[in-house]
Amino acid sequence: MAKIPVYIGSTKGRDPKEVARNGVKAIKKFEETRDKVVRKKREKMLRGKDGLVIYFEDDKMLGKMYTIKLEKAGLSVLWEKHPTEKIISSLAEIRPDLIIMDIIMPVMDGWEATRRLKADERTKDIPVFGLSNMGAKENQEKACGLGMADYWLRAEHTPQEVADKVMELLKKK
Repeated sequence: MAKIPVYIGSTKGRDPKEVARNGVKAIKKFEETRDKVVRKKREKMLRGKDGLVIYFEDDKMLGKMYTIKLEKAGLSVLWEKHPTEKIISSLAEIRPDLIIMDIIMPVMDGWEATRRLKADERTKDIPVFGLSNMGAKENQEKACGLGMADYWLRAEHTPQEVADKVMELLKKK
């Protein structure tokens, strides 16, 4: 932690304006240091032991089940019911370690959300893992073409297998 200069002693015989300026400088330095420490602590809490995952899933039961499974694996998970323009643009600031994307969702589907993420310079390197009930071969190819790190048919994998795959993708990052 940075050292913060503090004036201890008498101000007698000193220019009051100089004392005030030094006090203001010390307070500003303290506030900057405090804010930096608070930001780092918040980020560390948000990230969890092994990383931060954003999970887009409109099915409440599936959202809760996979969130719990991933959190038990040591990840912090922010579960959103569906992507919106505002959420997609905020991901550039949040910088999650991985995004799990359902495909069929209201407002914006997973294909469009992935297309927008990969088109943005600030988010194009965030791995996107497609997890959906749409299992046709052309969906696998479309996922690959959009730049998804992988695409799985949910019904073919247990929640533990999904958690293991997420950890594998995070290690590759």
